Amino acid sequence: MTTMFMTTASALALALGAASAAPAAAALAQQQQQGMPAQATPQIDPVSDEEIWSFVRAVDDVSEIVEEMRPQLDAAEGPEDAQLVQQAAQAQMVEAVEGHGLTPQRYNEINAAAQSDPELGQRVSEIAEAHREQNG
Repeated sequence: MTTMFMTTASALALALGAASAAPAAAALAQQQQQGMPAQATPQIDPVSDEEIWSFVRAVDDVSEIVEEMRPQLDAAEGPEDAQLVQQAAQAQMVEAVEGHGLTPQRYNEINAAAQSDPELGQRVSEIAEAHREQNG
């Protein structure tokens, strides 16, 4: 997968996953304290090609939102203004992901799995390339 593609996907994962990260981190810490090995690859439901197409399209939309948000964020006057811009961008990102038939959680699952599972990562790369060829 291209670095830009995964950076954008990961940016949204961070934005959307902040609320769910704390429970996951706590569960991992508890597993490690109990001597249980941490899982290297996230265990998720199988990812269909249709979901990958939706994921790739969502990443494109999120990339556009991030690019549109940057100047507004740079122009923000103080942390409160910056937070308002970030919240507006996050709402747009969620809407974009849901507009492609994915929940933010499923988007994050696919993103994480594509980074840790070479086979899924290859499928996502191939579909992303086909998408780019179709859309110039």
